[in-house]
Amino acid sequence: MSVISQLSGLVSIAFVLAEVSAPTVTDGDERDATALRASVEDSMATLGQLANVARRQVDLVQATCVLDAQERAAATMELATSELLVLNEASVGPQARELAQEKLRAAADRLDALVQEASRCATDGGPEAVTDVRSVEVVAPRSIPLADPTQGLGASPLPPVVDGGWVPVASPME
Repeated sequence: MSVISQLSGLVSIAFVLAEVSAPTVTDGDERDATALRASVEDSMATLGQLANVARRQVDLVQATCVLDAQERAAATMELATSELLVLNEASVGPQARELAQEKLRAAADRLDALVQEASRCATDGGPEAVTDVRSVEVVAPRSIPLADPTQGLGASPLPPVVDGGWVPVASPME
């Protein structure tokens, strides 16, 4: 046998081994990843629509609340994108694939929560609608001690102390 035929045989064996050892994606995992990807894309689309509506709003509090949720969603989307790339990679092992899928699921849940928060901001007026920032009510218990230093000493039964070694200070007008 020649060297070339041996090398071609080794190359074909290597390709067969690579195909056999390549991780297989089960249909359930692929469907789950596809559903998560669709959920992430829907969440981002909804946030985009809410942001467009918020930009046209007169109320800046609502607009700021929605745009803040959109910015946080963009950071979450970056993580989800990297995990989608890991899931689409053929050479990734099953453990890495499972971890990427868990991260993608967490990112999808986070995006759903951000969509709900942005929807609440767009309809309710944000967190300021619940709390009136114009009035502050403070309920504080009376914790000032009985010997209140702001009250003064009151009437003393003794006359004030006079130091006999010093003469009283004279007025500059005298």
